[in-house]
Formats: sequence, structure tokens, C-alpha cells
Amino acid sequence: MNNLPKFTAFLDRDDGQIYAPLFATVRLHGVLDTSDIQDMQIMNIIPQLKMIELLSQHYHALQGGGDMSMMKNFNTGSIRQGFVIDDEPLYHSEVMSLHGFHFELKAVGTREGQYTIYMQRLKPGDPILSFRQCERHTFSMRADREVRYCITVQHLVNGENQIFTTGVLTHKFGLGEKTSKSE
Repeated sequence: MNNLPKFTAFLDRDDGQIYAPLFATVRLHGVLDTSDIQDMQIMNIIPQLKMIELLSQHYHALQGGGDMSMMKNFNTGSIRQGFVIDDEPLYHSEVMSLHGFHFELKAVGTREGQYTIYMQRLKPGDPILSFRQCERHTFSMRADREVRYCITVQHLVNGENQIFTTGVLTHKFGLGEKTSKSE
């Protein structure tokens, strides 16, 4: 189990102070799974005020309908999701859930080495969602959600690193065919 004292968080203790700058850079608001948040509380590493701030951010995001229009700084407030694609298969998909909405980040490649990468909103009953992904997650009944996102792709061409990005975009993701996909 956990050997840390229950009365003082690790980062508030003398032996934890050297790790405080490291934890200050961690995007805790990106921890969305309730069991992960519960584990963080049980481990008592992060000060209680920081945990209350984290839960408050989640609460306000849910109360605001999950829209991202209130986000002050995209570079520090965004949640990162990524993956690595090797030669085979020429397809990769990651599912993420955020404040009652489910999204799939997809990459589909061709034999010629070209990839189409996009994000799409999933319906709450979509077959790609596992029971674990839906088990303890909130789901939203709203028809659409405004999302700010940036898709960045990094790849090697003849040993040279190349980066492509959409830049920060805003899209209202809906459940219809034309509104469920990003650019």
C-alpha cells in the first residue's frame, strides 16, 4: 500500500520539496479518469488545495457544457494525446473522453507514405468505445461542443525531421456527418 503519511502531502514535506517544480509542470487537468484522480488522493503526493483546484476545473468545465471557449492559454491548458506509427499497419486510432464527450484521433496511411490525420466526435453508444471507457465517465446529451485543437505531425524523411501542424483551430463538433470530423 502507501507508506506516505496521511496528514501531509509528499510535496509539502521537506523531502518532497525538490520534486515540487517537476509537479508544477505536470498538466494535472489532463487527468480525467476518476479512478486516477482517486489514486492521486489516496497516494497523498499532491497537496489537498491543488487537488481541490483540479476537481474545481473539471466541475467548471462540466458546468460550462464542456466547451473550451473559456480556456485562457492553449499551450498550458490543452490536453495532449499522441501515438507513434511504424510502417505497418497503415492505420492507428486513439480514443479519448473529455467532459462528457468522446473523440477519436485517427491516422490512415497509404502505401505511398501519405497520411490523413483527423479527430472525430463519437456517439456515446459507438461500438469503438469499450465498457471501461464508458463505465465511470460522464456523457453529454448536448448535440455539439466547441473544441480548440491542434494536430501536429512529426516524421522523418531521409533522416531529416519534419513537422507539420494545423495550428490552433476551433471547431464545433456535432453528431452529424458534416460536423463530427475535424479538418
